[in-house]
This record gives sequence, C-alpha cells and structure tokens, in this order.
Amino acid sequence: MQDFIKKSMSPKEGVVNLRIASWLRVDGGKDEVVKKLNQIAKPQRTTFNKARIGAETMEHFPKANFRNEAAGWQLTVLAEPAALPDADLYLYRDYQFLPGCEFDTSEKKLGFLETSSIAIIEWLGIGMPKQE
Repeated sequence: MQDFIKKSMSPKEGVVNLRIASWLRVDGGKDEVVKKLNQIAKPQRTTFNKARIGAETMEHFPKANFRNEAAGWQLTVLAEPAALPDADLYLYRDYQFLPGCEFDTSEKKLGFLETSSIAIIEWLGIGMPKQE
C-alpha cells in the first residue's frame, strides 16, 4: 500500500489527488456509529421538517471540506454508516495537493495523510485502528 501511495503521490505537474475509501469495524457496531455521527453532524438548527414527508427520524452525517490555500492543499471527508454487512463505518477522504504545495514530496504527503487520519479518527470518536 505504501509503495502504491508513494507512486500515486510522486511529484508531478498539476494537481495530485488521492482518494481513500475505507470500510471500518467500530466498537459498538453500526448503532454506535450512527449515534456518534449524529452527535458530530447534527446541525444546530435544521430547517427541514421531517413530518412533511412522513419521516419518523432524520439522521445527519458529517461531510467536511478543509483547505489551506496558502499551503496548497484541500481535503474532503465524508463519514456515514457502512452499507456493507461486514463493516460499520464508511469513511471517504479526498486529498488534493496543488502544484507548489508545501507537501512537495511523497514523504511529506504521507506524513500529512497520517496526521490528518489521526485527527479525523479522533474527531469521529471511533478510536485508533488496532495494529496487528
């Protein structure tokens, strides 16, 4: 995987994209995932009246866009309960590194990938993946 990522993120002309889709198991299962995601993503004030369409419940899942234009990168994160039976959480991350980005080597990009992944996992409250 690291070799693939290094080749994918080698210095190139133009924008370097890295899209990572993960299906994860989480302590507590999908019920815990839904609870945590609703706590994170629930808007302070929603304008949609679920009763208008006959819905009994309404869930909110986080999608966030992060960017640092001066540093030359952008990150989109989406988290929702997994549709797959053997997973609890679907986590999608889309990294974009612009030409001249401060992460100008594959090692720097991998470092940012690791740092941001830890921050995202902590934000979602799902704990760190177990090392085998």
